[in-house]
Amino acid sequence: MALPRMSRLSSFSLLFVLAALLVCALVWIVLSRRLRLTTQEDALEWAETSDGWALSLHRYLPAPRLHPYPVILCHGLGANRFNLDFDAEYSLARFLRARGFEVFVLELRGCGRSRWTRAGRPPRWNFDDLVRSDAPAAIAR
Repeated sequence: MALPRMSRLSSFSLLFVLAALLVCALVWIVLSRRLRLTTQEDALEWAETSDGWALSLHRYLPAPRLHPYPVILCHGLGANRFNLDFDAEYSLARFLRARGFEVFVLELRGCGRSRWTRAGRPPRWNFDDLVRSDAPAAIAR
């Protein structure tokens, strides 16, 4: 049994869908290059957890330092450092640095630049692991 030939309408529809996908891909490429976020930390440091994670700590040094204790900022679940340092106008980390605080922005396991340091896939974790391992590692660092 022979397959029916495509009608002009269905071939036009296919061409339209392909053209729309190409336009969407080009828009995504342009926007991703123009909207790339960067932070303005003075140093990137690492806190090692006892269970094999290297947590990124983005350090903001004030000039001058007016407060004796540093501040550790930590994003929420499903987020990363950009919740706390989005840009110059919307940055809690830069706001505190400008007021004389030394600031560390912690990225929890599985977020941003934090990495699993052991061989194989990282094990599953839950909120308790963040409290038991990540927070103490950042404070100790």
